[in-house]
Amino acid sequence: GPAAAATEGELEAVLTTFFDPAVSAADKAVVVEDGDDRGALLEQFNGVLAGYPLTADVESVNAVDDDTVSATVQVTGPHGGAPMPLTFEREDGTWRLADESTCQVLAMGSLNCS
Repeated sequence: GPAAAATEGELEAVLTTFFDPAVSAADKAVVVEDGDDRGALLEQFNGVLAGYPLTADVESVNAVDDDTVSATVQVTGPHGGAPMPLTFEREDGTWRLADESTCQVLAMGSLNCS
């Protein structure tokens, strides 16, 4: 299906924006599902990233349905890395980090979505 069109590069571009502490919360909101609802958390996340930089390397992408893919992503910080399963949703032709996955990453920085 069309979801297979999500490339590792496209998803890495989303994550590069998401993990860059220099990118404003408003600009991060564009690359995450329900980003408008997460502005305050994204602002706090920038503070976490400023002191604890993270990078992401997409290792594999699997189509879930036409507008959803799951990816295994190596998330690396100052103390090493670990693979994380992250989900991406396509909205209006653009891939965004799914809200559940956004909250999973924010939780690593002791930020709570609920």
